[in-house]
Amino acid sequence: MAPKRQCAETSLGAANTSVCATLVRLGQEMRSAAIRRDYAGVERLAPMIGTAVEAQVRALPAGDARRSELAAWVRELWESTETMLRVGRAAQAEELRRMPFVRTYLRQQSLSNL
Repeated sequence: MAPKRQCAETSLGAANTSVCATLVRLGQEMRSAAIRRDYAGVERLAPMIGTAVEAQVRALPAGDARRSELAAWVRELWESTETMLRVGRAAQAEELRRMPFVRTYLRQQSLSNL
């Protein structure tokens, strides 16, 4: 029986990138946590992804093109996660501003600063 493959070819974006199945799963979990505004989940997953990336990079020979592909995948994951978190926080702030008490408080603060 052949050993179970730990990495699989996965299509991510426009390029085909060889990323470990564990990283793909962790990346999906991180994106999902960011969408849910689960900041603790993102904070928990980030070091796990870092450890998995480090392990995969060490398993690849020096100069292997998959190292660059992996770096690009991680960069895209961090950037998209950061964007989702920023959008989520902005949406939360807007929700607060729409609350009648908060609107009244902010209006009073603005008038008192005149």
